[in-house]
Amino acid sequence: MGLKTSIINRNPYNRYLIRKRRKRLKEGEYSIMASNCLGGILSNILGLKFASPWVNVLISSKEFVRYIVDFDYYMALPLVFMDTNKHFPVARLGDLTLNFVHYGSREEAEAKWKQRKIRINKSCLYFLLNDCDGITDEDLSRLDASPFQNIVVFTSHPYSNHRCTFFLPPFAGQPCVGNTMNRSWFSGKVLIEEYFDFVGWLNQEKGTSLESYRI
Repeated sequence: MGLKTSIINRNPYNRYLIRKRRKRLKEGEYSIMASNCLGGILSNILGLKFASPWVNVLISSKEFVRYIVDFDYYMALPLVFMDTNKHFPVARLGDLTLNFVHYGSREEAEAKWKQRKIRINKSCLYFLLNDCDGITDEDLSRLDASPFQNIVVFTSHPYSNHRCTFFLPPFAGQPCVGNTMNRSWFSGKVLIEEYFDFVGWLNQEKGTSLESYRI
C-alpha cells in the first residue's frame, strides 16, 4: 500500500495534513471501494475502519465496471479460489478475477473478504478506478447510468460527455493513467490529492459534479 504508515508518520507535515483531513471529514461509515489499493490507502489516511472487501485486492478496471453495474449480483456470490503460479491467492467471483496481492493464504483472504463485506454501508458507497485495461466509452456510459452517484474514473484525457470521469494532467497523452498511489516524498500525499479533493468529495460539499472537486 505504498509507503508504510510508520515511515509516513515520521513526516511532521504529513501528520499535520492527516489531522486536518480527519477533522474535516464528516462523521459517517464510508465504504470506499477501489480496483486497486487506493481505497485502502485513503481509508487509512482518514482513520476509517475498512468497510470494503476490496482492501488489498486488485481487479482489472474493465471487470470492476461489471462489478459496479451489477453490484448486488456479485456481492451475493461466493469466492472460488484458483490454483495459479502466483505468490498470492487468486479467486473468482463469478466471471471476475480477484488478486489478493497482500495476503499470505486463501484462508486469510477469504476471512478478510467476508469480514469487510459485512461492513459495507450501501448508503455511503464510493467507487474509484482508472481508465486502464481497455475501458471503453460504452463502459463509461454504463457507469454514468449506474444508480450509484459516487463513482470516479481517473483518466489520461478529459471527457466532456461522462459524469464519472476525472482527468489527471500528469498522465496527459498516455494510453491510460499510471500509478495514482505514488506519494510525494515531502508531504506524503498520494498523487490524486494534488488534483482531486477526495475529502470534499466524500463529504459531498459541492454536489456530485466531479469537476467541482478539482484542486
